[in-house]
Amino acid sequence: LPTEGETISAKNGQTLAGGKGANQATCGAKLSYPTYFVGQVGDDAHGKLITQALGNGGVRLEYLKSLGGGVPTGHAVVMLQSNGQNSIIIVGGANMSSWPDKLSDQDLDVVKNAGIVLLQREIPDSVNIQVAKTRVDYSQFKVEEIIDNIVTATLFSLSFEVSFQAAKGAGVTVIMDAGGMDAPMPQELLKFVDIFSPNESELRRLTGMPTDNFEQISQAAAKCHKM
Repeated sequence: LPTEGETISAKNGQTLAGGKGANQATCGAKLSYPTYFVGQVGDDAHGKLITQALGNGGVRLEYLKSLGGGVPTGHAVVMLQSNGQNSIIIVGGANMSSWPDKLSDQDLDVVKNAGIVLLQREIPDSVNIQVAKTRVDYSQFKVEEIIDNIVTATLFSLSFEVSFQAAKGAGVTVIMDAGGMDAPMPQELLKFVDIFSPNESELRRLTGMPTDNFEQISQAAAKCHKM
């Protein structure tokens, strides 16, 4: 990687649709599950790229909003090194901007009716806190309605962090990728997560323990379970 003031050449460069949320949503749709992508994109080339890719992958986009006002689509700059390791810089854009004071009932209803909610931390925690106040009566939903849908709320064009508490109140399985915000994980979010998925650096940051080998990772994971 370049040092301060240094310019180096790359062997190749590509602009591709992707990110945690987009990839998860497309995989869910390809498994023939109704998969909804809830979030925001900018009115720019990246927004058009991700919207088209998700639509072509069979993802339902009724809850995907396009922002005006020059807000860019959230995206990532990935620097792949010759040893296969990568470094990523995230541009939050629409993922971090222009949130309404109150999320719509329509956005919350798709979460309450989901079977699985897929999350990560590339949007504000304040959105999680707002949605987490929602209380849901599980009995009002039919079982077949709950198990048949996947809602993905994550990176690139997505800027909607679904309700941990609303999801749990509705009997929805919550899966959380720890990637995203470089900040301590709020305990009020962790306690509503069923499956938590950090990589080595995220696990190290979360627990304060080394994760350089399998034994250390196992010990850090054990500590993570107690948090």
